[in-house]
Formats: sequence, C-alpha cells, structure tokens
Amino acid sequence: MVAPERPMPRTPPKNDRDVAHWEAVEEAAELLSELDFEGALKTLKEIIQRDPNNPYAYNLLGTTLWELQQLEPARDAFRAAVLVSPDYLGARLGLSHALRKLGDLRGAVQQARAAIARFPDDGEAHHALGLALTQHVLAESDLDSTDQARKQAITSLEYFIESKPEIEAAQEARGLIAALKKRGGDDDEDEDDDVD
Repeated sequence: MVAPERPMPRTPPKNDRDVAHWEAVEEAAELLSELDFEGALKTLKEIIQRDPNNPYAYNLLGTTLWELQQLEPARDAFRAAVLVSPDYLGARLGLSHALRKLGDLRGAVQQARAAIARFPDDGEAHHALGLALTQHVLAESDLDSTDQARKQAITSLEYFIESKPEIEAAQEARGLIAALKKRGGDDDEDEDDDVD
C-alpha cells in the first residue's frame, strides 16, 4: 500500500494562523508517529471540533484512518483538508491515493492533475498520477483512451523516478513502467536499468 503524506506539512507554515494550526496538531502527530492510532483519532477529533478550519488536523485524521484501513473516512478527511486549504499538497495527494484505492480512478486522476497544476515539479504528485493512470490502464476502465493514459502514466512515473525517491519506490515505479510498456508493445531497448 502506498501511504499518503507523512504527518508533516510539505512546506513550513506560511503565516501565524498556519503556525497555530500546526502547533495544535503536534501532539496528534507525535501519537501518530508512535503508532497510537486511537490516541491520534481522539486528539484530532477534539482539535477539529474546536477549529474546523485546521487543514493539518484533517490531513492527519486522513493519514490515521488510512493506517487503520478505513479508506472511505480517510478520503473524506483528506477532502476536508483540501476544501479548507486547496494548496495543501500532502492532503491532495492523500485524497488522490484514497480515491485510487477505493476504485474512483477518475477522481484520483483529477486530484493528481490538480496537484501537478499547483506544483508541477513535485515528484510525489507525478507518482500519484502515474499510479492512478496505471491502475486505469491495467483495469482498462473507461477514463481516457487507454493508450494515451498508458503513455501519460509512463511519463509521470519516469518524472517521479527522476525526483530521486526512496529506492523501493523507484523500483516499484520501474516495474510499473515495464508492465505498461509491455502492455503497449513498446520497445524497451533504451530502458535504463540502473538503480539510483
């Protein structure tokens, strides 16, 4: 399972309100890092009750629920974070991954594309798009033309690899690219098999 955003903001808080939002969830982030999911859930629900506009609380709630394999509530929490803070990349990526795991490939692709529109150089956003498109191609669902989706998935996954992710993630992406190329009958003679 590809985990959504780590329980940290992708960028430092930008203003006093953002700092206050992050400080409000520090204890919950610590509980989550200690794998105390029930403690994190309780704390996050209390924070959201006090401040329903805290995007970090919704994102961490989504991450906690993801870890508990409660994908529909995780999706809803990530969606709430994105509604409160449309530029919160981690929450948008979490939403894309949750939608993909729930089989909503159109929604997953839409959220990944929205992330790339806001953060075109982000490798994780390209990874989310590549995963959603790969699932579409392998399932042959009616999203875009399968060949177009296959080519875009390959491009997104190659971009992700160029961003120097962890070795395991890069290897997984290379495996997906190989499967996509095989499915399309592409030559892979020029494929670089070096591990970063």
